[in-house]
Amino acid sequence: MSDIARAANVSIRTLFRRFQKLSGTTPLDFVQAARMERAKWLLSESSDSTEAIAPKCGYVDVSSFRKLFVKRLGMTPKEYWQRFAKLEP
Repeated sequence: MSDIARAANVSIRTLFRRFQKLSGTTPLDFVQAARMERAKWLLSESSDSTEAIAPKCGYVDVSSFRKLFVKRLGMTPKEYWQRFAKLEP
């Protein structure tokens, strides 16, 4: 975010305020939503494990990834895979 703020010649605080005003969400929520969309796609389109998918979505800690997934989607990555996977295991 600091690189973006510097490129826009504004403070990080100003960047956050403008981002939220224009998008209706915080930059962190926006990034997390994008990461979750990627995770959902990978879970439904690939046979990768949660441990393989988490880093592909920008998460180093698989446990944190799982907790955030449940918080945002109301189900575990495994439950999502079981419901929406297009590939057989």
